[in-house]
Parts: sequence; C-alpha cells; structure tokens
Amino acid sequence: RRLLRRLRRLLRRLPAAKAFLAEKEVAKAAPEIEIPFVEWWDAPLLLDAASSYPDAKHLASSINERKVTHLIEHPIPIEPPCEGPPSGPIPLMLTRKERKKLRTQARLQRQRDLQDKIRMGVIPPPPPRLQLSNMMKVLTAAVTKDPTKVEMEVRVQVEARKKKHEEMNA
Repeated sequence: RRLLRRLRRLLRRLPAAKAFLAEKEVAKAAPEIEIPFVEWWDAPLLLDAASSYPDAKHLASSINERKVTHLIEHPIPIEPPCEGPPSGPIPLMLTRKERKKLRTQARLQRQRDLQDKIRMGVIPPPPPRLQLSNMMKVLTAAVTKDPTKVEMEVRVQVEARKKKHEEMNA
C-alpha cells in the first residue's frame, strides 16, 4: 500500500501523468448517455408509446400483432455514389534479383519460340548478318565475282542495322 501511495504521489508530479489523471477525472464526470428501452425503429410495432414500458415482460405483451406479418421488406438497392470498378488482386512485389530472373526467362522463351517457328517453316529465317569481317566466309562465290559490289551491300546492311538500333534506343 505504501508503495502504491508513493507511486501515485510521484505520478502526480509528472506533467504527462497530470494530463492522464485529468482526462480520467473528466471521463468520470462526463454524463452518461441514457439508452432508451425501446429504439425509435421499434416504436411503430408497439401499441402505446415506448416510455410506458418499464421492462421486457410488459413490452412483449404489448406488440401490435397486425403490424407484424410474414412478409419481409427488401429495400431497393441503390448504386453507391463513388465506387470504382473492382480492382484485381494486388501484384506481388518482387525483388530486383527476381525481376531480373523473370525478364531473362521471358527473353529466352521468346527466342525459343522464334527458333521453333523458323524450324517449322512458319516464318523465313533471317538473312545472315553480314559484316566486313565475315563477308568472305558468307558470300564466297559472289565476292570472287564482284568484291566491290558485295562490299557496298555489306556496308549498306551495317548502316541499316546501326540506324535501326539508334532509332529503337533514341
């Protein structure tokens, strides 16, 4: 008991504790809201005014039986004023490593699909990527006939690839 009294004295000295104790006192002093015995929505079902029923025993005997039917009232559904379309499931947040792995797998799958289509003959194979360094290996017969013409074609193809790359990454 002495310890409790001592703690209370110490708590009264602290500013936060004073505010807490003051709130507690205000809560005790606040008037309690009187709860009615019969709610307003039940009042039409009773024979007399709601204030004339002191307890539940008298209340049960004074229900207006003509107002109670076997029918159920279904209110008309009203559209909510500002509810958007239903959103889908929240996407799972992936780590940087997982996102990188998924991108790599998707890229490899696209490449495999493209190779499968080429093997089946659905799409024609891409033309060989000509460069000045591999021109002799790829076009041996044409290079021996007219090397200048083949070199110009290779340079045009290299320029076209470079231009396409710059447009895609611009």
